[in-house]
Amino acid sequence: GQLPWATITMNDTNLRSLFGVASGAISMSNGYGKSSYNISATKGWFGGGINFPSNVNQIDALTFSSVTMSDPAATLAQVRYASAGVNDSTTGYFGGGRGGTPTGVTIVGEIDGITFSTEAAVNPAAALAQVRWQLAGVHSTSTGYFAGGQPIVGQIDGITFATAAATDPAAALVQARYGVAGVHSSTIGYFAGGFPLTTQIDGITFATVTATDPTAALAQARATLAGVISSTTGYFSGGYLPGLSGQIDGITFATGAAVNPAAGLIQSRNSLAGVNSSTIGYFGGGSVGTATSTAGVTQIDALTFATEAISDPAAALVQARTGLAGVNNSNS
Repeated sequence: GQLPWATITMNDTNLRSLFGVASGAISMSNGYGKSSYNISATKGWFGGGINFPSNVNQIDALTFSSVTMSDPAATLAQVRYASAGVNDSTTGYFGGGRGGTPTGVTIVGEIDGITFSTEAAVNPAAALAQVRWQLAGVHSTSTGYFAGGQPIVGQIDGITFATAAATDPAAALVQARYGVAGVHSSTIGYFAGGFPLTTQIDGITFATVTATDPTAALAQARATLAGVISSTTGYFSGGYLPGLSGQIDGITFATGAAVNPAAGLIQSRNSLAGVNSSTIGYFGGGSVGTATSTAGVTQIDALTFATEAISDPAAALVQARTGLAGVNNSNS
């Protein structure tokens, strides 16, 4: 997401815009993701963020079966916002981000996270190959990939789940940008939107670790949006236009074609995060601020995949914030 005091021009002495949440071989590809695959997540965790002017290390959890929130003891190892989340079935990792204050900025390559079974914090030695914030995450069954970010880069790097070691493939985004969002099928990770404002969707093919550039594009150009996935479709929601967006659009994995359901967010906002079960995607937090106000919200809205309808569950974040990231306990 974007906060009013982060700059699109990357000049931190002139912070006055909106902050975000997503050099290599590019292989243009028409191979899209599998038409469907299993998603077995039972819980989603939201990590980090900011409720202006304070950054937070909060991790709170949404249990999908009851649609209720909890507040585990685990926190991020480094207080920050605008990181990105990836996970396998046992551990969620939060990579990159920005700490400090509007006048004392710390941009990090930190990768930390949470062990799902115990809800204990984890802090591997691995770090991003390039320090940055406002990046996005996708994952295969074996590797989590972080892409884009500020400064404006096309960098893709990540973490190998089995060893918790860093990885830095040659692949890069087709279009360098920040404030992107990520979704993935079992075979391809897709990155959408971003600054400079764009409808671009590009990504990475997991088997070959090469870049891909499908013809699909967002229905609405925007940045600092969030992603969730069903077994067949990746959905992107919210973002910054300029102005706040409640748009929900996405990509069909089997064909790589764009989708644009009628549903929109209950509360238009940017810098939100997504988690999902096999049946519902949840969008949590975000900013409804203007150019002078950037308070985070506790709002969670829900997209039912079967009907592509939006709803407003009673659950809310434990701590209001924006610029947070999400992970699920599923290796899909």
